[in-house]
Amino acid sequence: MKNTVKLFEAMRSIAIIALVVAIGFSMVACGGDDDKGGSGGGNITITVTGISSDYDYGRITVYGDGYYYDSNYEGSSKRQPLTGTSVTFDMRSQVSMGTYFTKPGIYKIFLYLQKEGESEVEHIINSKQLNAGNNTILFSDF
Repeated sequence: MKNTVKLFEAMRSIAIIALVVAIGFSMVACGGDDDKGGSGGGNITITVTGISSDYDYGRITVYGDGYYYDSNYEGSSKRQPLTGTSVTFDMRSQVSMGTYFTKPGIYKIFLYLQKEGESEVEHIINSKQLNAGNNTILFSDF
């Protein structure tokens, strides 16, 4: 009888250890909240409105938490064409290629505008709140 009780206690201990290991592996496999943006839904878009019609293209960089998040994701030289006097950027993280920038917060924003065949012109906002989802910024805020 004592041997049976000891056997069940040992099996229970092994089951608990196996459960802890399984939970640990699943947490490692799924990744934690690294505050560098996640993948999937909840991405942040930024629309800048009221831009002079003198420009043809724009790109944007958001700086915060020691990281740059850029509309030039995946190292491309991708610029967005202006639609009238506005341009919208789907922010992807340069830190973790191909993942969306999802963390709301206060960021420094660099807006680069360009006329076809000319150099970019930089505009900066030193402190701007960005929320999850869609954000609209007036060009006059730069």
